[in-house]
Amino acid sequence: MKMASMKMAPGESEYGMMAEPMKPQEYPYGLKLCLKEGSIAKLGLSELPAVGEEIMITAKVKVVEVCEEESEDRGVERELELQITEMGFGDKMDSKKAAEKLYSKG
Repeated sequence: MKMASMKMAPGESEYGMMAEPMKPQEYPYGLKLCLKEGSIAKLGLSELPAVGEEIMITAKVKVVEVCEEESEDRGVERELELQITEMGFGDKMDSKKAAEKLYSKG
């Protein structure tokens, strides 16, 4: 699966225009997941990961909205809204283990 960095460039907003002079956001609105106790239990997490730790997730999503609009001044703008319906956590990210899995001869 190809992974893409969703981090925004300095001064970029999710709408393509300069962000307002407030606290800059690293990622667009809506890309942060907030899991409460019930969801944590469903995922079978007995211990919470450390802040800053990276973990792989796999998610099944349902496309709930597709929109494409064209205007003279903005050109074509597209929007895709996805609802996560199922998800699971993988192992902690370990680049050495990942490389071994991807490139092992066995």
